[in-house]
Amino acid sequence: MTTVRISSLVEEERTYREKYGVDTPSGVDAVEQGDYHSMEEIWRDLGDWKTVRRELRIIDHARRDRDAVDGAGIVG
Repeated sequence: MTTVRISSLVEEERTYREKYGVDTPSGVDAVEQGDYHSMEEIWRDLGDWKTVRRELRIIDHARRDRDAVDGAGIVG
């Protein structure tokens, strides 16, 4: 994964936090946030936001696993 991709994911996550004024997608109530016409967009955003957060967690777990292997003196 390139640094550009990670930066892009971080920026997307920041944009969603700013747009909805909460730290996580679970903090958004689509019914309260929008009217009938915008609810579909909100739900799409929430799904995309969850995907971005999942990808960032996967990257972080991979980094921690790599650090653990490197720190254990395992070559490979």
